[in-house]
Amino acid sequence: YAAGALGSLSLAVEFAARGPAVGGALVRHLLLSGGAVLMAVCGAVLLSLWRRGQGLVAILVGGIQVVPAVALLGALVALASGLLRAVGAARQAMFVTLGGALVTVGLDPLLIFGAGLGVDGAAITTCVARATFALVGWHGVRQHRMLAAPRLAETLADAPLVFRIALPAVLTNLAPSVASAFLAHVLARYGAVAVAANVVIDRLTPVAFGGLFALSGSIGPILGQNWGAGRFDRMRGVLRDGALVTFLYSAIVWAALVLARGPLMRLFELDGVAADLFGFFCFVSGGVWFFNGLLFLANASFNNLGFPIRSTLLNWGRATLGTMPPALAGAALYGPRGVLAGVGIGSLAFGVAGILMAVRTVTLLERDAVAP
Repeated sequence: YAAGALGSLSLAVEFAARGPAVGGALVRHLLLSGGAVLMAVCGAVLLSLWRRGQGLVAILVGGIQVVPAVALLGALVALASGLLRAVGAARQAMFVTLGGALVTVGLDPLLIFGAGLGVDGAAITTCVARATFALVGWHGVRQHRMLAAPRLAETLADAPLVFRIALPAVLTNLAPSVASAFLAHVLARYGAVAVAANVVIDRLTPVAFGGLFALSGSIGPILGQNWGAGRFDRMRGVLRDGALVTFLYSAIVWAALVLARGPLMRLFELDGVAADLFGFFCFVSGGVWFFNGLLFLANASFNNLGFPIRSTLLNWGRATLGTMPPALAGAALYGPRGVLAGVGIGSLAFGVAGILMAVRTVTLLERDAVAP
C-alpha cells in the first residue's frame, strides 16, 4: 500500500514543480508520505491478525517490519522523479529507478539464496534499493538546482491543486495492492509453496514488464502537450502507437519467459506446486500483461487530461470485480492455476474497457474544443 501511495505522489509533485513553489511541494509530499508510512506499519499489524495460526506470520511480518524503516526514502524517490520529469530530464528520471532496479536484481539472489536470509533478505534488498533510488534522485535534483526552502503561504496556496491530483492518484495506486493481497490470501489455501511461487512472480514482474510502466509514464506528457496544441489526431495516434508498443513488448517478454522458465525455476529453487504455478505464469503472462499495459495507458491518459477519477474507478474495478470473483471461481474450478487465469480474465476486461474509454475521452475533448 505504501509503495503505491508513494509512487502516485510523483504525479502531483510534477504538477507542483511546474510553478515556483518547489519547496512547498516537498513539504506536502513528505506529509502525504508520512501517512503512507503509517499505513505500512498498520499493515503489519493487520497482516499478523489476518494470517494468525497459518505458519507464515513470523516470516511475513518480519519482512514487513524492516521496510517501513526506510519508507520515507520512497518519498524522496517519488519527489525526485516528479521534479526531473517536470524540467524535461526524462533520462535522469529513468536512472532514478534503473539504479535501484539493478541493485535489486543483483542483491536479491545473493541475500535470499546465497546468504540464506529468505524473506529477510528480500526486505534488506528493498531497503538498499530504496536508498539507491533516493541517492541517484537527490543528485539529479541538486544538479538542476530545484530545491528551495518551503514557504507556508505558497504551500497553502498550492495545496488544493496538489491534493486534487494526488488523492485520486493515491487511491488508484492502492488498488493493485488490494488485489495482490487478495491473490495471496487465495493462494495461501494451497500452502506455503504456492505463496512462495507468488512471491517470485511478484519479484520478477517489475523487472520483466518494467517497460510497460515506463511507457505509460512517458505518453502522459505527450498527450497533454498535444491536447494543448489542439492536435487530437496525434492524441489518438499516441494511444494507438502505445497499444502497439505494449503488444510488441509483451510478446517479446512472454517469449523470453517461456524459453527461460526452466533456468528461472532452478534459480529460485522452485519445485512441485510452486514450479507448476510459476511455469503456468510464464505461459500466460504475455497476454495478461498486454491488457494490464492497456490499462496503464488509459490511466496515464486520464491523469494527464484532467480525469483522474476515471483511473481510480477503473483500477478499483479491476482490483475488486476483475480480481476477486474470477480468482475465487478459478480456484474452485482449476486450483492454483485457475487463480492466475481468473485474474488474467479480469485484466482482459478492464484493459479493453480502459483503452476504449481513453479513446472516447479524446473524442469528447475534441468535440468540446470545436463546439461553438
